[in-house]
Amino acid sequence: MTAGPIWAVDSSRPLPDYLIEPWSTTYRLPEETIASMMQSPDGYLWLSTANGVLRLNGLTSTPLSWSVQQPMDRTVRTTVLDGQGTMWILTSRSGVLRVPFAGRGTAMDAVPQRVTTLQTDAIVPLNIAAAQAMPDGVRVVTQAGLYELTSASQPGPPPSPVASLPSVPLAATAGTAGDIWLAGTDRRLWRWTRGTGWQNLAALPPGAPVRMLATAGRLWLRGQGWLARWEKDRWSSWALNTHFEQTNLYEPMLEDRQGVLWLGGRGQIARLVGNEVDSRRLGTIQEETSVTSLHEDREGVIWIGDQVGRLYRLRGAAVINYGQAEGMAGDIVNAIYREPNGDCWIYSLNKGLTRWSLSGIQAFPLGVAGNVWMMERDRRSGDLLLAGIPRLYRLNRGRAEPVDDPLLRSLGRVHAWWQYPDGRGVLLARTNGVFRQDSLTDFDDTRIVSRHHNVRTLAGSPEGLVWGSDGWDLIEWSPGGELIKRPPGLAEGTEVHALYWDVTSRLLWVGTATGMLTWDPASRVWGPLGLAGDSVFAIQRDPQGQLWLGTRNGLVSVDAAAWLKGRREPSARLARADGLRSLNFGMVRTRGSAPLADGRLLFGSMRGLTS
Repeated sequence: MTAGPIWAVDSSRPLPDYLIEPWSTTYRLPEETIASMMQSPDGYLWLSTANGVLRLNGLTSTPLSWSVQQPMDRTVRTTVLDGQGTMWILTSRSGVLRVPFAGRGTAMDAVPQRVTTLQTDAIVPLNIAAAQAMPDGVRVVTQAGLYELTSASQPGPPPSPVASLPSVPLAATAGTAGDIWLAGTDRRLWRWTRGTGWQNLAALPPGAPVRMLATAGRLWLRGQGWLARWEKDRWSSWALNTHFEQTNLYEPMLEDRQGVLWLGGRGQIARLVGNEVDSRRLGTIQEETSVTSLHEDREGVIWIGDQVGRLYRLRGAAVINYGQAEGMAGDIVNAIYREPNGDCWIYSLNKGLTRWSLSGIQAFPLGVAGNVWMMERDRRSGDLLLAGIPRLYRLNRGRAEPVDDPLLRSLGRVHAWWQYPDGRGVLLARTNGVFRQDSLTDFDDTRIVSRHHNVRTLAGSPEGLVWGSDGWDLIEWSPGGELIKRPPGLAEGTEVHALYWDVTSRLLWVGTATGMLTWDPASRVWGPLGLAGDSVFAIQRDPQGQLWLGTRNGLVSVDAAAWLKGRREPSARLARADGLRSLNFGMVRTRGSAPLADGRLLFGSMRGLTS
């Protein structure tokens, strides 16, 4: 998890990490095929549909005024903006329409002006129709040829083509460098450029091409169940899965700004990263419904349109999730411990231990049943110790080995501990009190510090102040002795769940079942309670000064400085729509979260680890 949502699609992340949001209901879109999309300089998204052109502004959709009565001439194949801001529209009946530039953008009350019809009584297939913006006009491809129209073009008969086609087209596309590409029935790949004309580049790969896409320096060709790329005068090819075996002329391709190729299929999208093709179902799209358009907006979000007018937004999530499906020992996280080298250990209820690092995940099924609320390395022995039920364990060769604890019967089990940073020993919270000893496993010099029973969570400062809670009171231990304080404003029976010492504000932040408040050890004053509707189980500060809270209603961030000035409100709240697999982060105690060296934070939930 980062300090703020990053919506752009990141090709390094697995497809299940992306969020797919339906937008058709938001925009109340008509049930018409979305053939293509584009974004204008003012940020609007324009949809070419089977019933004209729609403009989306983030909240509503507005249809472009349309005077064409012929139903098939309302079916728009593609839309482009030329260098002057004029919108050019190509319809399925090869009609070319023009909407003039008006101030900051295209005027919605402007009626598209028909410039010409390039061929009569013929439908232009979607996989052949291509339009390319010019500085003051548009270049258009249909079965009849290659045409150019400009702002000086007057309504009337079609102009003569600037170039005839070298072969009957199977598919065509407009390139990014003023070039036009064509796959012909002569089984050849052709490329047109001004001044050179048509060049015969190569034989087509086996199979019937269905769609083409030209990008900087490469040409993508797609058929039924296969994908090919022409680059540096050679073909490369890939097989596609069963959902792409019946590829039709509606199903598009898109190369994003990271060079990743995306494909639309029947109820599916797929991508090519390196030499690997992976795919993902679009939850509510039926398998027989084709994805018909793909578009990457300027923020890096990918928009998906389908055959029946549904619109989806594929975006990066604010979080990355890890769970049993990604190789962890289990999903329900009890405790997290970060090693000095940045690796983290995660304990999953009844399932075992996971070592998590940026290089991979390794699971250890420990064979220990129940909860483990605390993990840390003993600074003297270097052993990784786990405070479990019913006893203390050490990790030995990937297995949980019971620690010989001669005080277990008389003092009860270990719930939590705090190792003093200066090496002055450790505080152990046991069932029957809080005790001090030289190291976590040195029981010969155990000395009682407090008879407060069932202290379940501990936190400390670098200066040696330590706080604990039995769920009801806050107990502070200092060189001056023991101080017991009940957090104010809490109803009877309201529990304290989390303690976090913040070195920046010099305050102890206290998470409870009904919100969060602060304790100032210098003045011994409580701050007001905030976030009364949230049960706070884990607290961490990010590098931007935000405090992130693990609650039973998702992840919440607050601006620490604003909180202390009286604005005790969330600055962000992450839920399932932001990628969380679970909203419940309440199966943790002392070690429910951890910071990473790169500024990210880890939180444990009921469905794994959230970063």
